[in-house]
Amino acid sequence: MLDKLGGIALNADAVSWLLKPKDFKQALLTKIASATSSIYIAALYVEDDEAGREVLQALLDAKNQNPQLDIKVLVDYHRARRGLIGQKGDSGNYILYRQLMDQASHPFDIVGVPVKSREFMG
Repeated sequence: MLDKLGGIALNADAVSWLLKPKDFKQALLTKIASATSSIYIAALYVEDDEAGREVLQALLDAKNQNPQLDIKVLVDYHRARRGLIGQKGDSGNYILYRQLMDQASHPFDIVGVPVKSREFMG
């Protein structure tokens, strides 16, 4: 059955393991800084915290360096609009996204992708 699945041939040395979140973040920041034509990121959300702000700032810096750079960030629509459990008021991550893009010299798209139904848990 596995032989019927499509795939892309890949050399073993083309794969690297990022075992710690810190390693992933550093690899992401390095890739963002070296992008020349496009950056597409799909994530459940980009949190309004130190790491999330660092990633968003790196994207803004890359766009400022190369205004033609095509940047799209796709996040879960519902997750971006809700705040952390226990927080009151309007506190979703979308507020950060909107503020940063409103202030940016070269804004890029952060798109909330709606899902068919809200997540049940998690």
